[in-house]
Amino acid sequence: MCTVGAETYSIWEMLSAPPEPMPKDADGNIDHAAHRKAAAVKQADLDRRSLVLIHAITQGLLALGLLEKLPIKPRTVGLFGVVASALNCYMLYPAYPVVAAPVDGHKGLPLPSLGDVKAAVGKTA
Repeated sequence: MCTVGAETYSIWEMLSAPPEPMPKDADGNIDHAAHRKAAAVKQADLDRRSLVLIHAITQGLLALGLLEKLPIKPRTVGLFGVVASALNCYMLYPAYPVVAAPVDGHKGLPLPSLGDVKAAVGKTA
């Protein structure tokens, strides 16, 4: 239950913080790309903390149901167990790898056309 309190406080602190000033580039103009990137990082942290909070609440309800401190049915306790396990698996799953951006506008090797493939197969047969 400590996780519930800590994450609730962290989320409340993030949401009640005053907005940060818009970053500016060397010319004094507002850098919208840097602002979008900072907002995306803040949103990702908020999403992660919300998921941890939901997981902690689910585990707490599961524990109270297993100890029979709450008058809930066994099927509901089982549902809490399944949801807690699914959330735990999701949180342990590794992040999707980020594809590297092309260097200097190079788009990589061109894909062969169907005619090129048929010609190559015809030469080897």
